[in-house]
Amino acid sequence: MGKMGKYPVESEYSKLIVGNGGCSNAFTSDDHTNFNFDIKPSSLADALDIFAQFFISPLFVTSSIDRELEAVNSEYETNLFKDTWRISQLEKSTSDPKHPYSGFSIGNRESLRIIPKQRGIDIRQVLLDFHKTEYSSNRMSLAVLGNQSLDELQSLVVKSFKEVQNKKLKKPKYPSDPYGESKRKTICYHIPVNESRQLTINWVIPDHRELYYCKPESYLSHLIGHQGDGSLSSYLKTLGLAIELVAGESNSAPGFSFFSIDIQLTIEGLNQWERILYSVYQYLAMLGKEGPKEWIFNEGKNINQMEFQFEEKGQP
Repeated sequence: MGKMGKYPVESEYSKLIVGNGGCSNAFTSDDHTNFNFDIKPSSLADALDIFAQFFISPLFVTSSIDRELEAVNSEYETNLFKDTWRISQLEKSTSDPKHPYSGFSIGNRESLRIIPKQRGIDIRQVLLDFHKTEYSSNRMSLAVLGNQSLDELQSLVVKSFKEVQNKKLKKPKYPSDPYGESKRKTICYHIPVNESRQLTINWVIPDHRELYYCKPESYLSHLIGHQGDGSLSSYLKTLGLAIELVAGESNSAPGFSFFSIDIQLTIEGLNQWERILYSVYQYLAMLGKEGPKEWIFNEGKNINQMEFQFEEKGQP
């Protein structure tokens, strides 16, 4: 959406990408933005040079800001009818209103245009200020894949990205608990748009990003989400209460994470959700009493190794 001083024609980037058999995209998560493209190898250098200007000198043309705002609003209107997004916003809306996590995660025409205009806020200036204060090379990472040699790729990157400023900014870290004591042990009931019966249990846990190399949460995910005989999933299915059970961690933002158990329920399971909840906590209590076992860790490790080794080739 940016128009760069070095490349004054706003559509130059998109024309280059599309005209050379490529595509581009960008998305925002809770803690980072991602910009990406692919293009035929012979045009990689030109595309990288334009791409780099997004982070060096974006001018944020008003017309492109308006188009992007409408795209965001369109996404918001579509998500109104998606249960996953509705539940996600419900989780945010029930958190501590003073915590950044509680904010509106998508944005729409009202929040991005109408309200700012009423308050005399210049959206373009806000974007420029955000880029100036938050974008720094020490907060960014770049991955480039091409058929050139590593030396050639490095040369392309240095040439195009050397002017991205290193402002030596600290990486943001948020308060560790987005709910707080008063918001815990809360039960929310959600009427789905589409036919669905699901029980989700969420816990706030410490941020494990710095322990990525050993993934401590994967041990619990392996046990709680196990499908074999004697597992929690098998027990609930035998009782006719559950169709599927999955468990795992989701990194939300630096400072905190969530661990969730999602159970797809039968009709009887929906009627007996409290019994299911009791069974879950009984199982967790048993795991705590037994403590970690090396053979279980190795079992999960071997499964992950096999999945990695035999993973089908996909897009980079």
